[in-house]
Amino acid sequence: RDGYGVFTRFNSPRMKGSEYRSTFRPSVGNEIAWNASGATSIQVTNREYGDLVPAFDWSHYPGVTAPYAKVTSASSPDNAGSFTGGVSDGRYGAGVLTLDRYGTKGLKSYFSFDEEVVVLGTGISSTSAHAVHTTVNQGAARSNATVGGTPVHPGTDSAPVTASWAYNDEIGYVFPEGGPLRVSHMKQRGSWIGRDPVERDAFTLFFDHGTNPQDAGYAYIVLPGVGPGRVRAYAARPVVRTLRNDERVQAVTHPRLRLTMAVFHQPGVLDLGGGTALLVDQPALIILDGTGRSPVVSVANPDRPGLQVSVTLTSRGRTRRGDFTLGTGADLGRTVTRPLA
Repeated sequence: RDGYGVFTRFNSPRMKGSEYRSTFRPSVGNEIAWNASGATSIQVTNREYGDLVPAFDWSHYPGVTAPYAKVTSASSPDNAGSFTGGVSDGRYGAGVLTLDRYGTKGLKSYFSFDEEVVVLGTGISSTSAHAVHTTVNQGAARSNATVGGTPVHPGTDSAPVTASWAYNDEIGYVFPEGGPLRVSHMKQRGSWIGRDPVERDAFTLFFDHGTNPQDAGYAYIVLPGVGPGRVRAYAARPVVRTLRNDERVQAVTHPRLRLTMAVFHQPGVLDLGGGTALLVDQPALIILDGTGRSPVVSVANPDRPGLQVSVTLTSRGRTRRGDFTLGTGADLGRTVTRPLA
């Protein structure tokens, strides 16, 4: 969008995440082990991360759910979660990462609108001996770092967050369902290979799911390129609503845009409210656009070639339906869009 960019990287059995081609430093660990497991770069000024590296905490990649521990090997396992991919209608889009790495599993969905990105997680479990964190963001700390309007002072280390919003630099964060949130404003130290270490001030927001979590989850909304007053107002009355966030369906709706996005991990029915329901008979990513006279649906499935997906919308006694034949080969995962009849 004009004024900001949000970039998320996924990996799956079909796509290698990262390949280590640098000199491995045991004292630092594998810097790129998690940089394609839902890692999300949120940029307004393009200095959010450039002003922090090389003192970046490589175990706190923004957008990633992972055990908070240094990866001690230059090699790292691929993500075994096959249902990983995206859907787009050409302007809006959603993505899903089925996380299955390092003994840690979870379902992570990302929904992108004009002013906000909504991020949901569910079914998070881990056999790791380390606490599992979902990092909302880690960037260079600025003087306007606040939680609920209260300054986050330098030296703040993993302090609990009870407020419904936070702000740093030119990025706002809203937490519509709360959760085990923590915030830090700490000096971090790091170096590039062959260079002297440097210190940088880092602002980090993360959900602390604890050790060996079972069915943990989270929800947050990112508002890039807006002021803190706008974030405060949004937190008081969120525009986007979460319809479901469970291991069958993750879905949100934007009433002003008349747009609903859903990730059906399993076939099922999504209650849209007001006597309206969406039925999908296969695992699929869905965008439902209700702005026109006929609802338009975009459908994708990332891992089942040639899948036939039936979508049915029922509302006040009227039923509309569409059948979608998805692609194979190079078109696997490609979105198919058409109106329901």
